[in-house]
Amino acid sequence: MKKTRTLTNEIEMKSGVREEISTSQNGEAIDMDVFESDLRCALKQVESTAPVSPPQLEQMIRLVEDTNRRQSRILQRDLALFIMIAVCAGVGWVISAILNYFVDVLIATSFVSIATIPVGWLLARREVRSS
Repeated sequence: MKKTRTLTNEIEMKSGVREEISTSQNGEAIDMDVFESDLRCALKQVESTAPVSPPQLEQMIRLVEDTNRRQSRILQRDLALFIMIAVCAGVGWVISAILNYFVDVLIATSFVSIATIPVGWLLARREVRSS
């Protein structure tokens, strides 16, 4: 069986007098001054078990260097991705432009060849008449 202590029990044990300022969700009365002092006491115990001290200079330098390296790798990856996409888009644009010019030349030569058929027919007919 697990032993649990409620906040009101601790307040009654420490102060001996129970002042009701507000009630908790369970309907138990809570003395805010005692609650704050208990909270400060608990925080001091946490600080004593895990003291808060500024990090060493070497640790901070290592942290900054690691962060810079990680950001540099991310930026290099993003730049490489951007360049690959730009090259693919450029190649696609060039190919579409070349295909467009090729189709234009193909259409023009088709029109020219179609237009030369009647001209050639007329010239052949003249030669036949003149001979």
